[in-house]
Amino acid sequence: MRDILGNFLRVTPAFRGKWRLRKIWEHTVLHGERRIARLPDGSVLNVQLDMPYERMVWLEDEEWAELQYLRRKLRSGDVFIDVGANIGLWTLVAASSVLPNGRIFSFEPNPATFDKLVQNIKLNGREALVDRFPEAVSKADDVVQFVCDTQHNLSAISSGYFEGSNVISVRTRGLDFLLNNELVATRLVGIKLDTEGHELNALAGAVGLLEQRSPWLIVEFNTTLLASKVLEAWPVYRFLSGKGYRPFFYDRHGVETKVDGTLTVDGYRNILFKRIS
Repeated sequence: MRDILGNFLRVTPAFRGKWRLRKIWEHTVLHGERRIARLPDGSVLNVQLDMPYERMVWLEDEEWAELQYLRRKLRSGDVFIDVGANIGLWTLVAASSVLPNGRIFSFEPNPATFDKLVQNIKLNGREALVDRFPEAVSKADDVVQFVCDTQHNLSAISSGYFEGSNVISVRTRGLDFLLNNELVATRLVGIKLDTEGHELNALAGAVGLLEQRSPWLIVEFNTTLLASKVLEAWPVYRFLSGKGYRPFFYDRHGVETKVDGTLTVDGYRNILFKRIS
């Protein structure tokens, strides 16, 4: 019965009362229970259902439309950088989209999550397409404290001093080191940034890439971490505006709609930035 209900929830669109059924099903999930999740491109991931983020992935309820957009955006031979790769959703969809001779560069500093990322890359046979880095991305090469949250999608570079078993030291890299890679220097088209509030520092370490390649960027605008919910108050928006970038919404069909700085977001939403001038 549990499997029947879970699969029903996974394949049906939203309907009144679905969230109640989902809560019932979630209470039946076993500790450590694993399933194989599928992504829009057919890639598969090994997920753990008692982890909320991974459960959302199995239910096809986590960035599904975003991944469909990514499939449309990338072309064979493209280079894409995934910062905050987590267990590999964006990395895997990107990898299948740039076949046969593109390249993906994926960064994930949480050790346990990085192991899952590597396993999922191997599960799909994408090792030759994906360069993996167990490092954080920031404005420069350094060593920083990193908080490994029990919900791994919330792990982040620490903004202060913490002690505890969930705080580790990780290496940071500025993305401009990739300019030494010929593929990046000639074929980079896009970057995804999801670093739980560290996006501005990540961009500061990628100025050379932005100036030389003008890649489009997908950046998480998370107002739960900010003092304002208005886009123009976001330091990332101001930084990118100064570099000639403009913000857009996008949908699963590839439609891009320009938005302005007066946009307000309650919670979080990915924003597409494209260089216009």
